[in-house]
Amino acid sequence: MTRFFLCAAALVIGATIAAAVPARAESLPTDTASTTASTDVSLIGLDLTTTHDQLQARDRISVAATHVCSSLAGAGFGSDLLACRDAAIDHAQLALAQKIEDAKLRQQVAFNQR
Repeated sequence: MTRFFLCAAALVIGATIAAAVPARAESLPTDTASTTASTDVSLIGLDLTTTHDQLQARDRISVAATHVCSSLAGAGFGSDLLACRDAAIDHAQLALAQKIEDAKLRQQVAFNQR
């Protein structure tokens, strides 16, 4: 599992663990406390070397970010759903890009070993 932590404030990429991607969105209320929420986004069955599956991964991240940011906004922790969602997706795209490059490199190494 690959773990991505999506935050409106920052993205933290966790360790590689099985095949899920937690999307974590963070909203900062008016006091100094922060509130977080997370959900898993599965990348199982995706071949990140293909454009189709890369788009599937991006769609899954988008849905998760929307869900998590909506749940925070609905609970009264921040009202800017779109800013939360956009920031979460932007940060996750950087981490996903690295995972895509890693997959392509593994594919190339396997091809060269034939």
